[in-house]
Amino acid sequence: MNITSILYKLKFEQTISNSEREFVKRILFNYKSDDELNQAIRAFGFAYPPSAENIKIIENFLQHKATEFGFDDIIRASVLNVLCKQWWWGLAKEYLPLLKTYALMNSDDYSETQIATFSILGEYIYSSKDFETLKFVYGLFEKRFLQYKEGTDDTLDDIYKCLNVAMYGHAALIDNYHISSSKDIDQNLINQIHKSLFEK
Repeated sequence: MNITSILYKLKFEQTISNSEREFVKRILFNYKSDDELNQAIRAFGFAYPPSAENIKIIENFLQHKATEFGFDDIIRASVLNVLCKQWWWGLAKEYLPLLKTYALMNSDDYSETQIATFSILGEYIYSSKDFETLKFVYGLFEKRFLQYKEGTDDTLDDIYKCLNVAMYGHAALIDNYHISSSKDIDQNLINQIHKSLFEK
């Protein structure tokens, strides 16, 4: 029995046994590497419901401190995805203050966390029509774009992708969201955002 094969089954909605479910939970408390922990967190999110006890177990890993050459940022990103993404537990609304805190960070130490954060926020805004959160993300995009010099802000593309998903859903996903100048910004998207935020 290994966590990789169990996660594979869960991702493709295959049934797992009770012993496999228990194995997933045990790995969370007795993992041998950050990679194994990362897989166990994702498997746990598929295998268990978001009860208060299970949420607390997963939340504890937001403060995970990796060993040397470990992956604390990747672990944090996986925790956020399990807690907030709709295909896992879908609790984004409850974690908005935390998500906004991570969105405001601009550090290489939080690069994976920010990718997860903006992915979650785009999905959440689209499904909830939470225009206050849209306003927050759009304001951040405007600020980061004004400060942008090519190659200095890797999160700008993630924020732009977030805005596209927020307005059009996952159907809007395209291959290239790279922003190098104002020419790369879809004016129709900006118009839709302005309409949602300012033309009520």
